[in-house]
Amino acid sequence: MAVLSKPSLPLRPSFLGIPCELRLLIYDKVICLDIDFCIERASPTSTSGNQSLGARWDGACELPINKLALVCRSVAKEIRSHTRLLPSSKRVACIELRARALFLYGIFLRRLPCRIRQVSGLNLEVRVDLPPSLPKHYVRRWVANKIDDLRDTLFHLLYSEDGILKDATGIKDVWIYLESARPARGTLSDDVAEDMKREIRAQAEQQVVNLVRPKLVGRTLHLMWIER
Repeated sequence: MAVLSKPSLPLRPSFLGIPCELRLLIYDKVICLDIDFCIERASPTSTSGNQSLGARWDGACELPINKLALVCRSVAKEIRSHTRLLPSSKRVACIELRARALFLYGIFLRRLPCRIRQVSGLNLEVRVDLPPSLPKHYVRRWVANKIDDLRDTLFHLLYSEDGILKDATGIKDVWIYLESARPARGTLSDDVAEDMKREIRAQAEQQVVNLVRPKLVGRTLHLMWIER
């Protein structure tokens, strides 16, 4: 008499059940996800400087890759091993400076693909848009404030006792992305707007070289412009 066997149940799908190569691709995608995390808010009473108004960023718990590591111990171990092997081109932290009018109001973490000690490069994004209502004779002061913010922020992040990147001694390259845009249509003539834009660029580049480069202490500075 034949013995009937029970039909086997389908395997329950799981993250660890997919091939390792696919999991590594997923880690790469998650590591490169942009975030929007305020490291610190600057004092509204100062044109630059980094006086905290609230709790400082005290860990990497908000990073998407760390949240994925909470799935289980096996995934956490796999992620730790994978991030240690990331090439230098992927171990780049990204930070954005945001301002209202003349005043810096926040320093925002955009990406941190690895542990602080493993960071090998820093991207720092600064918007230097021309405000539509800014009189021409204020342009030089306005640009100077932006570059002062950039210089003070770099020093604060890299060298101060409570700077989040003070342990990132492996940073060799610093990319500064200055983002500029034309004023709102109708506020200035095309010729005046272009003249002011060229003036902003020339002054910003000169001040970055004179004020920011010395703060990098042997690191290589790369200055880029982003058009909008």
